[in-house]
Amino acid sequence: MFRLLCLHTADVEKAAVKNPTATPEEFASAMWNVQTKWPRRGQLLLEVNGETDTPGSWIPKQLGPEDGPVDLTPHIVPGINTIRIIQLAAQTDRIFIVYAGSPPEDEVKEFRNTAAWERLVREN
Repeated sequence: MFRLLCLHTADVEKAAVKNPTATPEEFASAMWNVQTKWPRRGQLLLEVNGETDTPGSWIPKQLGPEDGPVDLTPHIVPGINTIRIIQLAAQTDRIFIVYAGSPPEDEVKEFRNTAAWERLVREN
């Protein structure tokens, strides 16, 4: 599972201060538990792997303050992946984090019934 989080810098700093000796796994878990808050609609464009067979794009009307993490998983490919965050307004109070973790079991069950799963099994 790959998700793009948009977090307020102050929230990330609080989490870091709370546990300054956190392992990378503990810090990643702490970041996952911070609420994602995108800027107002119209301030960002996102593009993932625009030059591949599985591109993903999100436009301003799809990214708003109440929307959660963006699921990048269907757009991730083996090898190099590219995420472009085009800022249409200042975002100095935000941090963008790619969270990689194990997906919930219900997502795994759903994925196993897809063509993408069949491709993954054949290629590996």
